[in-house]
Order: sequence, then C-alpha cells, then structure tokens
Amino acid sequence: LRHRRIMATVAEKHMLLPEELLKRTKRSTKHVAYARHEFLHTVMTGEQPPSFLVAAGWFGFDHTSVIYAVRAHAERMK
Repeated sequence: LRHRRIMATVAEKHMLLPEELLKRTKRSTKHVAYARHEFLHTVMTGEQPPSFLVAAGWFGFDHTSVIYAVRAHAERMK
C-alpha cells in the first residue's frame, strides 16, 4: 500500500519507527506530531488520496484532525 511506504519514508526521515506515527498519547512530542502531520500532508496531497475519514481511521482520529494536520504542515512549509 502506498501510504505504508510513505509512512516508512517519513518515519525514517524523522528517526522514528512507523508505529510511532500511529500512536497518539499524552506523551507524544511535537517532533512526533510534526512527522505525523508531514505524513498526512504527503498522503492527502498526493495522487489518489484517500478520504479524510479513511485517513483518520488509520489513527483512530476524527477527520477534522486530519484536515488540521494537512493545513498545519502546509503552513510550516511556507
């Protein structure tokens, strides 16, 4: 699956394990959150993106969290 390859690439770039991008805990650091945002931005702005609901399901998030992640990463890229 394409999103798994992207997840592995982003995790490696940020010196994380892919599983760490999937975990959302109170101990998640800004570093992990930013990596997760980058992953979601890459997937959602690429070819054949999934719906926000599908992407949210990968993390157990609400779809609005995915929308926020995509926008937040785009803002940081400016």
